[in-house]
Amino acid sequence: MQGVCRFSRRWHQQFCHSPSFAPHRQCIQGLLPVREYRSATRRVRRPSTTPLASQSLSPNQFAPSELLGHGRDDLVVREFEQHGSDKSSRVQIEPDKELKDETAEVWRELQDVDRQLSVLRQGPFGPQSEFMQQLPADQREEILKALADEGINPQDEQDTLDLAEIDRLMEEDEEDTDVSQELAITLHTPRAHQALVSHFNKALSQAQAGHGDVLKSLALWKWYLRCQQKIPAFSKIISEQVWNFLWESQSSLKVRQSHLVMLARDMQAAGKALQAEQHLDYIQALHAGGESAAAVAAWEDLKSKAFSNRPTEWYSNFYSTGIQIYSSVDRPSEAQTIAFNALHKGAHPKILMHVIASWARAKYPAKAWSVYLKMRTLLGAEMPPELYEKVSDALLDSNHSEMALAVFKDMVARVRESGENTLESYHKALGNTDLTGEPEEVEQAIHQVSLTMLLALPKQYQNKYFFASWIKKLLGQQRIEAASMVVDLMYERGIKPDPTHLNGIIGAWLRDQTPESREKAEKLAWEMIQARINQVADRTHNTAAKSFDSVFRKIVPQNEANNIHLERIHLERPVPPANTETFSLLFDHAEQRHRWSDFERLTSIMLGPAALKPNNFIVNKWLAAELRYRSYSRFWALFYGLEHQITPNLETYALAWQAVASQQGIYSAKSPTSFRQLFASMMAWEARLRSRQRRAAKEEFEDGFYTEVIRSFCYGLDLPGTICAMQGMYAAFKATPNDTVVQLITGQVARMLHRPDSKRPAPGGRRRANARLAADQTVLRDIADIVETLEAKHKIDLVESGHAEPADLEDPETTTAKKMRLAVMTEFVALMMQRTKKEVDNPAKNLRDVAKVMGVDVGHIDMETGLV
Repeated sequence: MQGVCRFSRRWHQQFCHSPSFAPHRQCIQGLLPVREYRSATRRVRRPSTTPLASQSLSPNQFAPSELLGHGRDDLVVREFEQHGSDKSSRVQIEPDKELKDETAEVWRELQDVDRQLSVLRQGPFGPQSEFMQQLPADQREEILKALADEGINPQDEQDTLDLAEIDRLMEEDEEDTDVSQELAITLHTPRAHQALVSHFNKALSQAQAGHGDVLKSLALWKWYLRCQQKIPAFSKIISEQVWNFLWESQSSLKVRQSHLVMLARDMQAAGKALQAEQHLDYIQALHAGGESAAAVAAWEDLKSKAFSNRPTEWYSNFYSTGIQIYSSVDRPSEAQTIAFNALHKGAHPKILMHVIASWARAKYPAKAWSVYLKMRTLLGAEMPPELYEKVSDALLDSNHSEMALAVFKDMVARVRESGENTLESYHKALGNTDLTGEPEEVEQAIHQVSLTMLLALPKQYQNKYFFASWIKKLLGQQRIEAASMVVDLMYERGIKPDPTHLNGIIGAWLRDQTPESREKAEKLAWEMIQARINQVADRTHNTAAKSFDSVFRKIVPQNEANNIHLERIHLERPVPPANTETFSLLFDHAEQRHRWSDFERLTSIMLGPAALKPNNFIVNKWLAAELRYRSYSRFWALFYGLEHQITPNLETYALAWQAVASQQGIYSAKSPTSFRQLFASMMAWEARLRSRQRRAAKEEFEDGFYTEVIRSFCYGLDLPGTICAMQGMYAAFKATPNDTVVQLITGQVARMLHRPDSKRPAPGGRRRANARLAADQTVLRDIADIVETLEAKHKIDLVESGHAEPADLEDPETTTAKKMRLAVMTEFVALMMQRTKKEVDNPAKNLRDVAKVMGVDVGHIDMETGLV
């Protein structure tokens, strides 16, 4: 048991580490801390009753204990903590430092609050207010001067009256000025209201000067609202010209339909009659804002008025607006009446599209189809494909897929200018029945032959390619649910979709990022995978992916295939079997959601019961996952195992060079052999590409990829490999060094050069580090001078030989400047190889040997004179 030692702390500092006193190393020392000494002293020493100023002795004549006894508060007590036995472990502490810091922080916050309150007490027109600080300095001075002339001064801290209180005081002053005068009526305008009107007029003039400027129109609306809120009967004093300009400025803001609604109601409340265009804009704004009932009443009111001398376009817009409003409130009969009346007055037949959509939503397909036939008759061959698309989409949204299919078929026949359309089918079934008459007669004729017969799809369109074009169009419009309805329509007609069709819908659902869409996409994808498993189970041999299985089994557990759907499951509908694209979508989805466990499961199913070969997209996903986990051995096993079985792409090699760079940063790799082999593999892959693939690879090649390759050789201090890498990537991808690559190469050379030995002895500590830094900076400056000299030499040679113009060399993005930069860096590295060579080295032979290994042609490089 430890006890309080009888020896002092000083004794322990001297003898504790001696072998003879080993038991005293852990003993407790009975020394009180300084804080207890202070408290004990204060209890013993009581302050004197005689003030210090009344005594004859000076404060300097007291000992510290006597100063404590006299109650002096200028005594400084320092507290220390010692963690070891040496004096160097003794540090001074401040026990109340944290409390002082918190107190200072709270005090600063209180001061900030006081400053903010002082600014708020000044009012909105104070010189320090937020509104005034947003204005430029010159305008701020003018506004403050104008406010002072008007008698509106910033409020101080003692004056916190609002505008209403100021008006009341001003009215009281005016009432008390002269009571003896005769009775009279005077018009009083408060000064605060005058200031608001002045700002409104200023915003009005600025909006007129910058006609069409959105910000100035919004500023004008802001001051209009302020005047309406603060000034009673403000609408009464606005002239007609100002109303018209306000309407014009706000109607240009298409996303501010509520402004027009508020403005129209203010004008009507002020007794200002709306013009015909303004009234129509008001109705459209009501309809856009969801006030359909008010829009219907306003449209009927406008219809009852007699507007003469209006252009034909206005009448077409007016009737089209009425049709849209009645269609939106599910009153198709009124919408049809308005549309037919508009047709008699010369309106365009395309307004019937809204009537068709309204009848379709009301579940009257025969009426909708009769109106569609009337529109087809009126437009004839001039009906544009865009109008077909709108009608088809409206019918599809109303769950009338058969009618939507017929309209889409008419659009295809219109584009191809061949094939039978629905109008011809109608005339074939009913003869030359008049379609321009009353809609009830056309509807009765449709019922005679049944709508189903008129919607019959010709045999030439009953194939999956016709429906695939429709699905592709809908997916391009982001109408995923409509595309799924087309798939259901294919099943109803006995047409089995291809996996490509469903893969497009699955990808669109996954991109939607909603839980419902994600659930539907996963369900459909796994149904397709199950269909693929059932299909493979019917085969006698399952050898489709043997070679791939041997490679993937190195990183995927063997027993994963036992936990999947190996048994045959009956599906609700015969979905097409999954292909490699289906698995690619699931791999990408798993990566985005960081569900790495799905990688092993999907790979096991794909190579096992599904018997599918992975593509380069799936391989890249696996490589990226291994790189993320820094599983470099498994990464290279997968990379080299599938290199000759799957054609890699540029992303595959980009991942490989990222793995090389990561290994260099972790393991400090020094051997450049693997870098050279990887580069040779990439050059061999590029040589096997076709012309179209080679062009696509050049377009996809980025500066980041170029930097990763050069960085690998620079970190490996491989000068001949750097030259071969630059020449090879220029020959394959027309890539040249950028600024980052130049810095990497110069840094590589700086590390390889020897520092000059100093005759003076090496200093120690910080002086040694400063000396090394100065030496490194000197070497870097010398290298930069060499590069600049070579660049200037090449510029002069190019200009004098007539191969380039000075302006082309000044712009670093021109082809001539890029080629010159490549030549400069190649010559620079070649010179450094000559300088750093040993007696037994042959730089020219070394470069040729490395170029042969890396598959690069360097025959045009002369190690003695640089580039030829």
